[in-house]
Amino acid sequence: MPNNNRITLSQQQSSDEALVELSKDNRWSQLKPEETIAVPGTYAQQALHFVQSFQPESVAYHIPFDFRFDKELSPDALEKALYALVQRHDILRTGFEQGENGLQQIVHGVVNLPHELVEAGQWTEQNIRAYTQQWARE
Repeated sequence: MPNNNRITLSQQQSSDEALVELSKDNRWSQLKPEETIAVPGTYAQQALHFVQSFQPESVAYHIPFDFRFDKELSPDALEKALYALVQRHDILRTGFEQGENGLQQIVHGVVNLPHELVEAGQWTEQNIRAYTQQWARE
């Protein structure tokens, strides 16, 4: 079933041409929450996707990280700041789909931001690293 909220750029265009076209009319920042834009994957993205297809469980290209805050933190303020960051940077709202026309970059208007706040004030560095690595694998 076709996605009526998806703007798909021509398969005849290279990824670079598609990105230039999008940047001219600023469609990236004007996406409605339910809209997506499909752009052909670059050659580098296609190569990484091909390699990943042989080991789909691999987290080799995931970059888990943790933050330590020395002062009290407002979870609501942090969540709003992270959401604003994701909305500002399209790459943080981009996923990939393999379709009949090859690999597509799918830029979403809105994404859910998976995160977890953990009180780890008494944890050792080793505990924090182990927890972060485990979280990345899930």
